[in-house]
Amino acid sequence: MPPDLRLADRRSRVGSKLKRVGSGIVYLIGALAIGYLALYAYVMFTRPQLVPGEPIKIFRKPDAPKYSQAPGLRRS
Repeated sequence: MPPDLRLADRRSRVGSKLKRVGSGIVYLIGALAIGYLALYAYVMFTRPQLVPGEPIKIFRKPDAPKYSQAPGLRRS
């Protein structure tokens, strides 16, 4: 085989590998995007619904310190 054909053959194989790697990266990014959208849809449909006028349920220990009050200043 003449040297020019060997070089062309080698370049086409390298180009083929790069195309496969590029295609794999595109598929990976697409799969991540679809997974993100599926997770977003799941969170949106399973979140608790807020109703106006209904109190928001926030857990707080009854004996937790009150950080919003300055030390020494007590409100009655």
